Amino acid sequence: MVTDANARLCRQFITANSKAFRQAEQRYGVPSSIAAALLFVETRLGKVLGDTSENAFYTLASMAVSRTPESISDWLPQLRDHERHMDWIAETMPKRADWAYKETRALVEHMLRDRVPPEHLPGSIYGAVGLCQFMPSNIATYGADGDGDGRVDLFTVPDAVASLSHYLARHGWKAGLSRERQHALLMRYNHSTVYANTIMVAAYYAFVVVTLALGFALDARRAFTYKNKPSEICLANEKHRWGIYYVLVICLLVGYIMQNGGFGGASGFGMYANF
Repeated sequence: MVTDANARLCRQFITANSKAFRQAEQRYGVPSSIAAALLFVETRLGKVLGDTSENAFYTLASMAVSRTPESISDWLPQLRDHERHMDWIAETMPKRADWAYKETRALVEHMLRDRVPPEHLPGSIYGAVGLCQFMPSNIATYGADGDGDGRVDLFTVPDAVASLSHYLARHGWKAGLSRERQHALLMRYNHSTVYANTIMVAAYYAFVVVTLALGFALDARRAFTYKNKPSEICLANEKHRWGIYYVLVICLLVGYIMQNGGFGGASGFGMYANF
C-alpha cells in the first residue's frame, strides 16, 4: 500500500534532484509528485532496474530469434501445463518475435545514437529500460535530454524525469486536468488501473509531505527575515503559522476523504505490493 515512509522517500528523491524535477515540470507541466511516484512504481526510484539476469539487448534479441516452440525447448518445461497450450504458444511466438525484432532494432539505434554500451542496459522481462522503464521504440520519440549533455540516458535522473514528463505531455498532460483525465493519461503509460491508481495516491501523499516541509521551511525563513525586529517576530510568525496550519488541516481533510472512498479515493484503489 501507499505508506508515509514511501511518500518520504519520494519527497527526499525530489529534494535531492530538485533541479531535474523543477526543469521538467516547467517545460512539460507534469508535477514533480506525479513524476516521482511514477519512478517509484516503475523502479523504486532507480533501485530495481531489471527483473531478469540478462540485459535488455539479450532479452529482446533472444525473443526476436525464437519463432517456434522448438527454439525454446529448454525453457518450456518451466511453463506450467505448457502441453495444454502448445497451439497457442506456436501461434503467438512468431508475432512476439516480430515485435521483439522491432524493439531490438530500436534499442540498437538508441545505443548507437546516444552512445549507450550494451552492458549498461538492465531491463525488464519485456526489455523496458531506464528509471522510467521505456520500451526502446519509445526512446527516439519521447526520450529527452534533461541534463543537456547531448544524449538520452534513461539511467540518469534528469533524462528519465524529462522523458517520462515529455511522454505524458505529448499525450495531453497539462495543468488543470481533471482527476479522470490524469488517470487516463497514466494508463497510456501502462495500461493498468492498479498502476494509475497507485501513482495518483502516491503522488498525493508525496505532495502533502512536500507541502508541509515547505511550509515549515518558510516559517523558519520568515523568522529569520524579522530577526532584527523583535516586535515583529511574533506577529509575522503567528500569521504565517496560521497559514501553515490551515494548509495542514486541508491536506489532512482531503487525505481522510480519499482514505474513506471520497473522490474515488484510496479505499477503492488496488495498490501495488511495493507500496
